[in-house]
Amino acid sequence: IFSDLDGSLIHYPKNHDETQQDDSNKILALPPSATGLRGIISSQTLATCRDLRVKKGVKLVLVTGARTSTLLNRLPYLPKADAYCTEAGGRIFYPTNIDYSDLTYTPLEYSGAIA
Repeated sequence: IFSDLDGSLIHYPKNHDETQQDDSNKILALPPSATGLRGIISSQTLATCRDLRVKKGVKLVLVTGARTSTLLNRLPYLPKADAYCTEAGGRIFYPTNIDYSDLTYTPLEYSGAIA
């Protein structure tokens, strides 16, 4: 399943106090984006995405037109996915659990080209 984030899994209510919340469905506020927008995601949405991946074996790809930096800031609040696509398809990321400790060369962090 390919799912858009903004407007699909993440919503932007005008007033956060008006969102429907109860004991079975908690609302989690995400950190603001670079443009200042602050979205919300529900615990039911997170649970549904988890169940699709874990119980049904469905691959989940989260897609957003947002900047990569916005996605990375929001990652702890989003459902775990098999791939993440940002900047309108310009960047695709796959989560890894690679142990680099036994390699002779350890990859260095790359923060982009210097202008």
